[in-house]
Amino acid sequence: MNTDRCELLLKILEKGSLAGAAEDMGYSASAVSRSLETLEAEAGFRILRRSRQGVALTKEGELLLPAIREIALAGRHYKEAVARVSGIESGDVTIGSAYPRFYPDITGIIEQFSEAYPHIRVTVVDGTSSEIAERVTAGEVDLGIISYREEYAGRERERWHHLLWDRLVIALAKSDPLAERESLTAADLKGRPYIEMYPGRESDNSRYFERNGLRPNTVFSATDTLAMYFMVKAGLGVSMTNEMLLPELPDDIAYVPLEGAEPVEVGVVFPERGTESPAARIFRRFALERLDRAWHGPAEG
Repeated sequence: MNTDRCELLLKILEKGSLAGAAEDMGYSASAVSRSLETLEAEAGFRILRRSRQGVALTKEGELLLPAIREIALAGRHYKEAVARVSGIESGDVTIGSAYPRFYPDITGIIEQFSEAYPHIRVTVVDGTSSEIAERVTAGEVDLGIISYREEYAGRERERWHHLLWDRLVIALAKSDPLAERESLTAADLKGRPYIEMYPGRESDNSRYFERNGLRPNTVFSATDTLAMYFMVKAGLGVSMTNEMLLPELPDDIAYVPLEGAEPVEVGVVFPERGTESPAARIFRRFALERLDRAWHGPAEG
């Protein structure tokens, strides 16, 4: 099976359309359509179902998806191995971050990495911690900065690199009487209008409520911390965020620690050993060393 066609199919699923995949990969729309037709002809059945809402895998396509991912990954590894034999370090690396706080670090790392390895292309994606961890496991992301997820990082943390401990805080308007408190409990939030972050998606916030068997009085929602800030400032309700994100937000609302909440461990999740591409292995070593230096200071000699 042609590995490039498998790569193209994954791009179609990522973009949600043939046109989006064509634009992203620099192909014509007709070339993408022909490639898909060839892939389906080889399989002997439809792989994608197309509609006005976009594209989706057929039941048969869903069964094929794990194999298609493996073939595409093998194709990338092969191309990178050929480049290495030729004396050129090349390939593609995707890094994901659930926290905008790390973007300055990531940008600096990419700048230095590109100087050392100009033929390796780096892409940055975002998402919640659970979403990025799932994409790392699926081979779509090579390194993810997230809060710890045992189901992805492993019980023995074999796919985990610790960076820091964080905590959850409640965001309130400064005029709110609770803003004067040193800490708040979940009981203090009962019945109050709540602004949910990342509705319908698993996040540090949703995991806190699930662990404690709580259901906030969700009235509004947002998928961006800055949007949440303005909603809280306007008095629409209270919300919850990670303390380490506060330097990125204006300080004219109040942020009060959440009493009894488990600390949030933040670090790096990566694929199982032996499944990484050569480019991803090079980038991981490069990135972890610099992230450690940024958050823990230089190692003692």
